Amino acid sequence: MELISGCERKEDVLTLFIQYTESIAKLDPYVRKTLQTQHFGEELQNLEAKYGMPKGRLYLAVVDGAAARLHTTPMNTAR
Repeated sequence: MELISGCERKEDVLTLFIQYTESIAKLDPYVRKTLQTQHFGEELQNLEAKYGMPKGRLYLAVVDGAAARLHTTPMNTAR
């Protein structure tokens, strides 16, 4: 496994973000409405603004060249 900057593989990161949000939205329809009020679509269009350096982080785990998992730290919680 290799841990890389998610900014290097934005398409993989977007796919994982969307898969995750779709999976939780299926469990609770209120999630979709909440994401809309939080401007989730805009966030997806510009992930680096929220998760980019120096204050944020966006990492992608890669196994045998394939994206495996996503870990994020928004700017307001980065240490």
